[in-house]
Amino acid sequence: FLSALLVLFTSIFVVGYTDTEKVLNNDRIFYFSDKETNDAIVAIQNKSVTVANITNNTEEGRGYLLNLINESNILSVDHFWIPQYTANLPAALSDILSRLPVSHVYLPQPTNERESFLFLSIENVLKGFRCTYSCFSEEQTFEIEDMLVYQSYRPPIEEGCRVIFSLKFHQKYYTYIAHGAIAEDNTDLANLAMSASHTVIFGCRGRSYRDTYYLEEISPNTKVIIIQTDDIEVSEEAYLTSKDQTSFYYKLQDAKIAEEE
Repeated sequence: FLSALLVLFTSIFVVGYTDTEKVLNNDRIFYFSDKETNDAIVAIQNKSVTVANITNNTEEGRGYLLNLINESNILSVDHFWIPQYTANLPAALSDILSRLPVSHVYLPQPTNERESFLFLSIENVLKGFRCTYSCFSEEQTFEIEDMLVYQSYRPPIEEGCRVIFSLKFHQKYYTYIAHGAIAEDNTDLANLAMSASHTVIFGCRGRSYRDTYYLEEISPNTKVIIIQTDDIEVSEEAYLTSKDQTSFYYKLQDAKIAEEE
């Protein structure tokens, strides 16, 4: 079953569902994970709600995301950001919009014929719900409310969910790296994104292009590392030199810090 867990980045602990009034009256950023293959980032800023819908395109994943939002009594979303295309995205988005009002959707700029076809289908869905939208390109920095968004890597749809992006929220950087995104040709991109980040999330979705990625060095800027995949290992040296400054969370369904494993 879906055991919904949440990390509240500003306080660095694992908690359950939150009090709605408290959440909406305070700027917060959350990471939600269902233990398996779906996760999302939700940012509350100036009582405006932004959802980064990372991998919630299965029926189960959509239900999970919507349950989290409903449990928090969030009745609408101001900004819905989609980092990558998936084959069933038009139907998935239609399902979400039919159950949760969304004001504006951010979509990747199509890069090939298949993505362009999906974009036209999504455009029709958004028109049906009278939802506005805008497009962003890879390596483009754009602003959502007071939060800066930078997507450093997004391969074509044929290569799966392998995105890397960073959010600048209240002067801190939060970097998400999809499972399998750190192929050998992306290591430098990932390391650069991680070097300035307060929080680094190794997400639980995406095609794996290598057996294991060893995190050999941890930036002094990094205070939280969340590992949701079995293909990431922290070297003993990196862990020992950083454990006093960094909180490690491994497989959040157990709500345990890596040191306790």
